[in-house]
Amino acid sequence: MNYPNICLRLARYGAGRLTVGQRAFFAAEAVHWFEERIQMGDVYSDESLAQAKRLYEELTPAVL
Repeated sequence: MNYPNICLRLARYGAGRLTVGQRAFFAAEAVHWFEERIQMGDVYSDESLAQAKRLYEELTPAVL
């Protein structure tokens, strides 16, 4: 259950240690798994999902 939180932290704070592509990957993983948690009834992941989506949208153009 902690995997999406870890992915979000790596995407957010990995600058300088991870490539932009790696950070975008972790942001995408966070989005996917936060959505899964919400579907399973987790009512506390909405804000984290929104953060992960914003970060993914920010990082993706740099990769493409």
